[in-house]
Formats: sequence, structure tokens, C-alpha cells
Amino acid sequence: MVRYLLLVLFMSNITLNSQNLEQFRSTNWRIFHQLNFADYIDINSNEWKRLSPQEKKSLMQIPENELKSLTTVALIEIHLNSAYTRSFFLFSEVGEYYNQLIHGFNGFNELINRPDVIDEIIKYYISMNPLEKNVNTAGVEMINQIQFIEYLIGSPYLVNKFNNSQLNLIIPELIKKYNLKSGNQQIVIESIESNIYALAQFLDNNKSFKYNVLNSIDGFVFLKNSGRMSNNTIASALINLSNNLIGK
Repeated sequence: MVRYLLLVLFMSNITLNSQNLEQFRSTNWRIFHQLNFADYIDINSNEWKRLSPQEKKSLMQIPENELKSLTTVALIEIHLNSAYTRSFFLFSEVGEYYNQLIHGFNGFNELINRPDVIDEIIKYYISMNPLEKNVNTAGVEMINQIQFIEYLIGSPYLVNKFNNSQLNLIIPELIKKYNLKSGNQQIVIESIESNIYALAQFLDNNKSFKYNVLNSIDGFVFLKNSGRMSNNTIASALINLSNNLIGK
């Protein structure tokens, strides 16, 4: 009798585990791009731990039948919600961050290859106010949403796609938001560096600046490699050069 009860209990556990595993696999991909996805998924369960890294990654991808139907604006907002995007602070090298974006999330790949991506990002970025306090559906504050958009703008996948008229829109906006952020004592320096990084990328992408001016600026190489500023003086130098780039 005891053996029978143990067998029933064992079989029940197998059934429960199987159901839980299927529940993980059928969970909407959006949950895995929310800060509180652990409220929906028991990440300490044996079922979750048994999933391979590839299986966990697959849960975070946008289904192909939905991916192509999303608007570019929706993809921008998904990018801001994405767990991959929010992982920026885990990397000391900005190249490693971009590497995990391009190899990690199909939504990022779809976004950067949309023909209207630059125009939509410009409009979206201009509409953002760094002094607002609201958060998005993943709980990301506006100041960090802006930061992630600026690292997107300065990414090696987009920075060379801006034409002259688009540069004349985005560069003044980057400078404007830098001044707003740096003039507010409640905004930490880490949220300001992304503006200067994006400007550095535009300048570095312009061949007339690359060798004779930029590398002589103290901290430029560090900024390019890390996405962060090693000193405050670099900001004014790059802002001046950026204004020269667009003839202001």
C-alpha cells in the first residue's frame, strides 16, 4: 500500500512538472521583457532550472507571425521594455552590450532593419522629456528610457544610416537633452553619458574628424569603448564639434 501511494505521488509529480514546463513554453513572450516576469514564472522551480539557455532564450523571442506585423513605433517601445536592453549596466564594454542585443533578441534585429527606423526614432526621441517622472510598462523610468534610446541612436547598426537632414534634427536634440539633464541635479551622471556617446559616434562616423581631432581628445577612446565618460570636459569638446558638423 505504501509503495502504491509513493508511486501515485511520483507519477503526480511527473504530471505536474510536465504541465508546468508546458506553461513556461506557452507563456506570452512579453512577460519575459517585464521587470517583474518572476511574478509570472517561478524561476526557482526545478522546471525552470531544467530549461536550457536556448529554451529560455526562445521564450523571449517575438513569434514570427507577430514580428512582421508590429509597427516600427511598437518595436521601439518593445526595445525599451526588453530585458536585453535593460542589461546595459551589466557590461563594462559597450560593444559587448550591442553584441548581446544583436545576437539575443529578434525584436532588435527587426527594428534596426526597418526602412523607416531612423525617422521613427527621431520623432519618438524628440517627443521624450527627460524631466518627466513616468515609467513604461516594464517599470523603466523616463530618464532611463531616454538613455536606452540614445545608446540605440549611437549603435553601430544605426549611426551610419542618418542622412544630413536627419543629422540636423537629431544632433541638436541630443545636445538639448544633454543640457536639460546636466542642468538637473537630481539626474545622475550615468544618465547623461549616453548623449555624449551618441554624439561621439556621429563624429567618429564622419571621416574628416576621425584621425586628426577625435583621438586627441582626452577620454575619447575610453568613451568609444565603454559608452561612458571618464571626465566632464569631453562633453563640451564633442558638443562644439557636433555643432560644427551640422554647421551651427
